[in-house]
Amino acid sequence: MQPSLTRLGSLTYGFTLLGLLLAGLALYFILQDTQEQSQRHYGEYVSKDLATAVHDRIKGYQNRLLRLARMKETADALKLPNAKRKQWAQGRQQKFPGVLRLRLLGPGPHKIDLQRIPHFSYACIDMIRNTQSGKNGIPVELHMSATPSAHIAMVQAITRDKRDIGYLVLNLGGNSFNKVLLDNPVRGYIELRQYTKNNKFILISSTGKAREAKKTRPKVLVPVAGTNWKIAYWPDGKILSGPTIRMPVIILLVLAIVIVFSGLLLSYFLLRKTLQHDIKILTYLANDIRLGRLKQSYPVKLKESVKIAESLLHAGSKIISDIRNQKSSSQTDDLTGLPTLKAFNKRLEQLFGQNKLGFPSTLMLVDIDQFAKANEKYGHDTADLLLKNFAMELKRLVRQGDYVGRLGGSRFAIVFSLAELRDAEEIQKRVGERMPMYLPFGKTDLAEIRWSAGLSTMSVDDKNVEDVIKRAEKVLRQAKAAGGNQFWLDH
Repeated sequence: MQPSLTRLGSLTYGFTLLGLLLAGLALYFILQDTQEQSQRHYGEYVSKDLATAVHDRIKGYQNRLLRLARMKETADALKLPNAKRKQWAQGRQQKFPGVLRLRLLGPGPHKIDLQRIPHFSYACIDMIRNTQSGKNGIPVELHMSATPSAHIAMVQAITRDKRDIGYLVLNLGGNSFNKVLLDNPVRGYIELRQYTKNNKFILISSTGKAREAKKTRPKVLVPVAGTNWKIAYWPDGKILSGPTIRMPVIILLVLAIVIVFSGLLLSYFLLRKTLQHDIKILTYLANDIRLGRLKQSYPVKLKESVKIAESLLHAGSKIISDIRNQKSSSQTDDLTGLPTLKAFNKRLEQLFGQNKLGFPSTLMLVDIDQFAKANEKYGHDTADLLLKNFAMELKRLVRQGDYVGRLGGSRFAIVFSLAELRDAEEIQKRVGERMPMYLPFGKTDLAEIRWSAGLSTMSVDDKNVEDVIKRAEKVLRQAKAAGGNQFWLDH
């Protein structure tokens, strides 16, 4: 059976599914094997879970504030007049559930504002100062300046170039955390508290009336990480929890992990080995196309690689056939023996098709500098001889499989087959270094040759060959405009 990415994916899926089934079976036994645990143990478990949920809620607000602070439009809004700045902040309040107000403030100094609800009190200003100085790591506080104005405050500095240019101040209602407490399916009474320095607390939120829980049940206090808040929990009645994991369940879990890991590892090594083999074979195929010596078949393994190899074989066979036919056809330039513009464009179209398969080639347009003056100075016959000798040198210096053509006049073109710009640049440097500075135009006379070139690589975003030609022509013009005898690249 021929391997394919689909089959390897199915193998991975099968191992993963088997492991998940075993893990699910183990989880079923865990849920069935529960025993009664102490209320204290369960209370700590519930309280930690609630503290984590509250912490995650705080982090959610902080992350939204941080993203807003990093946006360019926020820094730009600081430059607006106060009225428009308030309007800007009001427009972004909707991103924060439970929000009472979002303020956008400059770097300071700041004054208290007791005319609005929620109040901008001394406590809010202290939070900004502590944020600026880095003295206080508490990210969220309940401020009780007045009962109608009680709010939970958060501050985020707007920083540019390592300095604070302003602040975002978020005020939330105490009920912003009610959903966190009420959504937990636990039996008992829960309070979210903020503790002061003298260990007194302010009630932020609760799940309802305490009833008899506070009188008859032990209290569990768990701090919310990074804050001066704590979760207080009183269980309501007898709680069954805390599974006892027995040895068969542990074996099932370990077996599930081993099966999933083994499946993933096996699929990874099979895919890696197969891809390495196919890449090597496809590289041989591409090189054989360049050298014009294709085999009847290439032993790739993956089903997807077979399609690529078949496409390359078909295109390569046509290219090699056209090259051989071109050598004896009327598509050869009589003067230089190189392909004509028509033949060259046909070859370029063929290589452009391979570019869509991920095998790009690079086009280099070449023009002899000030050839018109040489034509006038030496005459047409001599100029033709120079063109012929120049064409012979180009053909001699490029790689076997690269395609050289004459486009007309003193302009030539080279396609570096299956070569990206970096590889073509190395070949072009070799051609530039080895091309003679003087070429014969008579029995004893030599003429100085100066030439310019522009290189451009095919891209998968190119819609047609003309896109590549236009880029190469553009950099060629730039090279000639810069004084000639230069080689410019289109990056």
